[in-house]
Amino acid sequence: MFLHIIAGDSKFPRLIREMFELVDPGNHCYAIIPWAGVSYSADENFNVIQKKEDLERVLSLSDEWQGVIFNGVLGAAAQYLDIIPNKIKCCWFVWGFELYGLKYPASFGLLESKTFKFAISDLWGRGAGRLVRPLIVKLMGPLSSSRRVLKRMSYVVTHLEAEYELFNSWGYFERRNKWHEAPVIGLSSLIDCSCETDPVAALEGRSMLDILVGNSATPTNNHVDVFVRLSHLDLVGRKIVVPLSYGKPRYREFVIKHGERLLGDHFSPILEFLPLNEYLLRIESCGSVIMNLHRQQGVGNIIAALWAGRNVYLGNSSVLTDYQKKGLDVLSYKDEFDLGRALPSGGQLKARRKCIESMMGNEAVFRSISDLLEKLSSN
Repeated sequence: MFLHIIAGDSKFPRLIREMFELVDPGNHCYAIIPWAGVSYSADENFNVIQKKEDLERVLSLSDEWQGVIFNGVLGAAAQYLDIIPNKIKCCWFVWGFELYGLKYPASFGLLESKTFKFAISDLWGRGAGRLVRPLIVKLMGPLSSSRRVLKRMSYVVTHLEAEYELFNSWGYFERRNKWHEAPVIGLSSLIDCSCETDPVAALEGRSMLDILVGNSATPTNNHVDVFVRLSHLDLVGRKIVVPLSYGKPRYREFVIKHGERLLGDHFSPILEFLPLNEYLLRIESCGSVIMNLHRQQGVGNIIAALWAGRNVYLGNSSVLTDYQKKGLDVLSYKDEFDLGRALPSGGQLKARRKCIESMMGNEAVFRSISDLLEKLSSN
């Protein structure tokens, strides 16, 4: 049996369980390290780990653990390492924020000018100590707890080889941290692969398509820097759709204030949590998707937009580098943004979807996850 220790995000635990049960049904136990404000009902069968005794209780459920899989958990797992027998192999599924947070405290280095000014003022407004602490952490180097966890990991699992190479170049990885390619969630959890409707054809005849900006109320989206650029363009007939339903409240207020100021009636924020189908319907009118991120983030939104035949513009990140290397037609927001760009043709969309399926389709997921489980359970 495999134990999954998952960061308490509101979305991913259920999707992670779906993916592993598809590959190896009934051979997994799922535990969550909770995040503030996120809860799960008892009927979802997630074990909650808040102290060592909780993990000891979970480990007592079986005498034949084949491996432990950490999802989105790095430094927070340090206190539990001594409880996991050394003979059990461990791996870490990268969500992205874990190591970026060590390299770029308070996201400094990932923010463009307008957003950087907000970050500085926000930290200062909450006390000078909050401004100084991230700088001290950066000078001190990686947190020892994260280093300790990485020493225990046999495999680092990423969707992007470019990201593994990037982290390795920062000097965080140990020699034992071998790379394994696998998505955090499968394609079928993001979109309906069986739908025969041509999403590009459905938009034919519309001269003015809306624009989606960002994936959450987090500063790394650099929203306002995008708004400034868009404010100089002809936006007649367009809405700027901005998902802000989760993230940081103070930053959400900052984005709303400047979105209304710079974009006026074109600004259309999504402030409430929506079921996935409703969310996709809300953004289906967007012909252009801008993810001005300089780190891996919002991959689910990016893949869904690419599958739907939208023009996707990315910041300078490992996602842009890796996807272009794989042959996906993602575009650089810095150098290639063009509201007049035509949407992919039927042939281009077919080739794009074939590439995505090779990365995240059911066959690819089954192959990569099966291979990972075999590696973890082998002596």
